Amino acid sequence: MKKMIYTAIGLTAVLGVLPMAGSAAADSSDCTHNWDGPQICIKLEGNNGWNSVTGRWTNPPSDVKSRPMTMWLNGKKDDTQTAKRHGDEISYHWTGFQQGTGVEVCVTIKGSERKACQTTEYNG
Repeated sequence: MKKMIYTAIGLTAVLGVLPMAGSAAADSSDCTHNWDGPQICIKLEGNNGWNSVTGRWTNPPSDVKSRPMTMWLNGKKDDTQTAKRHGDEISYHWTGFQQGTGVEVCVTIKGSERKACQTTEYNG
């Protein structure tokens, strides 16, 4: 019985420090809403400053197969990757990492000055 209790306590301690995927309420997305140029969107999926980031260009010309996409954290360039065509859009997905809370996360696509942004939040 003692071994079972210690295992439960140890497991609880480990799970308490690991980042967990957040509920749907913690996820957010936004787009540039500009129909005469690149329509850039961002989606954060996660909770409490630990998120994955997806950038999308939803209305690319049909001949464009890929384009460099940059992620920005609080106005500073963080990473650039090659976004590739998936059906009717061009996108890139950064796997979950810790940004912290109150951080403005943005994505841009090469050839456009438009930027889609979301701010990370603490959701309890």
